[in-house]
Amino acid sequence: MTISPDAYITMLVHGDSKVGKTFLGSTAPGPVLFLDAEAGGMRFVPGRKVVWDPMKEDPPAMEDHDICQVIINSTVALDTVVSYIKKGGTPFASVVLDSVTEYQSRLKREISATGDLEQRDWGKILIKIEDMIMTLRDCVERQPQLQCFIVIAGTQFRDGKSRPMLQGAMKDKLSYKLDATAFLYTMKDDQGNNRRGLRILGDGRVDAGNRFPGEWPDVVWDPNIVNIIQKMSDNIESMNSNGTS
Repeated sequence: MTISPDAYITMLVHGDSKVGKTFLGSTAPGPVLFLDAEAGGMRFVPGRKVVWDPMKEDPPAMEDHDICQVIINSTVALDTVVSYIKKGGTPFASVVLDSVTEYQSRLKREISATGDLEQRDWGKILIKIEDMIMTLRDCVERQPQLQCFIVIAGTQFRDGKSRPMLQGAMKDKLSYKLDATAFLYTMKDDQGNNRRGLRILGDGRVDAGNRFPGEWPDVVWDPNIVNIIQKMSDNIESMNSNGTS
């Protein structure tokens, strides 16, 4: 299938624990670079995997692998990966950060062993996360081989809505920096089978929304990132051929 060069996605996906957020990230176009701050869930994700230690080596070539896992056990490790991607020429088609919630917690621990942060500390955390998110977002926009950047987060119920689980100013700012905020959940269908739903339009109960081109349903059932990118590409081609925007 032909994919429009404008059909790339930057998206924040939040949802409850064990709902399948990591699996959804694995459906992105491959090879997929997983920035794994969670540590543990990747072994259940299908695909041929390789582990990359950016502190010791260059990125793997990925000819024989679908997924490259980088274990984010320090903020320096993530900074190093981001520097590699920013330079260009990496073999990856997608970048998944799993999860920004855990990465923020790691930043807090590195700044303060007790977890007691002052206002200036929260400012440092905000700048650090913002810079990282915007750099990777801009790489997807500028590097043709990159088709998506998926940011995964936990969910918390706040102010009457399920919202991305973040603290400080980032809980309100992150959604504005990406193309979409989506809520992943499961429910049983009429046959009693569990199905995943990716809500990409808010309904008053969850934080969700998008600026995707064309017509989209409120909920994408059994979501797959490759299929979402293909639909976006089809919508872009349709609008271009019809002269609409």
